[in-house]
Amino acid sequence: MYDVAVIGGGASGMSTALYCKRAGMNVLIIERELFGGQLNNTNTIENYIGVGNISGDELSSAMHDQILENNIEVKYMNVKSVKETENGLLVENSKNSIKTKSVVLATGVKHKELGITGEFENQGEGVSYCAICDGFAFKDKKVAVIGGGDSALEEGLFLSNIAESVSIIYYKGKENLKVKSELYDRFMSKKNTNIFYNSKIKQIEKRPKYNTSLEDELLLCCESKGLTGIEELDNIVNSANKSIYGLITDGVFIYVGVEPVNEIAKESGISLDKQGYVIIDDKYMTSMKNVFAVGDLIHPDMKQVSIAVADGAIVSKHIKEVIQWI
Repeated sequence: MYDVAVIGGGASGMSTALYCKRAGMNVLIIERELFGGQLNNTNTIENYIGVGNISGDELSSAMHDQILENNIEVKYMNVKSVKETENGLLVENSKNSIKTKSVVLATGVKHKELGITGEFENQGEGVSYCAICDGFAFKDKKVAVIGGGDSALEEGLFLSNIAESVSIIYYKGKENLKVKSELYDRFMSKKNTNIFYNSKIKQIEKRPKYNTSLEDELLLCCESKGLTGIEELDNIVNSANKSIYGLITDGVFIYVGVEPVNEIAKESGISLDKQGYVIIDDKYMTSMKNVFAVGDLIHPDMKQVSIAVADGAIVSKHIKEVIQWI
């Protein structure tokens, strides 16, 4: 039986595992895919004290190296739920179960989807949620970024060094754009960038690119007439030969916010707030005894690497206090 099973290999999960290990506990990290979490989707981190500018991938790799150096056990497994037993907790999926005295949920957040026609159908075929992952597939091509926050502009800046042109598409007016002024200035100073305001996308259509049968392009169809800077287009596929308003692009990156990865918590009957984030007490414990939560999964408004790492350090002390009585 493990002292603690940490579910999730992002910054908060790795920090928790490291501090628990150094406190003499028998630790397991369970990850379903790739270590690093949202760090892997972050171009540049500028405010992690003592490090300076560093890419998310570099910081993630350094953290993972430290996990390996400290001989912390890792299992790759898609967890379904956590259950209470007389002798501790069971971490389960359809095939396996792991016995542990305590559990830490560090499952983080994921990018929201727009939920519009053509989004799901074209994922991996021009539609992406990660510029760092997929941006280089659009070298010297036209791309659009849907969103109006810091993340959208950061990804737009990253793409501007790769793509022929980058268009931010924001559904509200310029006065509603809530981004850091220096970030806005850097984005707009680029010669290949632009922002379309009051432009709400209702559908993504794929069609053969003009003058070639070898490539496709995407049409981002807008909701209504009278949009700022969006062109009127004729003879669009599936538009019944009616003129519509939209933007033609080779790829589209969607950045409209994040939502908690809370499926395990839900399946386990753990209490969530109205936004779906896990509710904890002052010792990071959830509504299930000896199940703790850390990182972005508990912070609706403060998604920072420094906070995620601090959560791991703090929760390790509380876990140590709990497991000595089990």
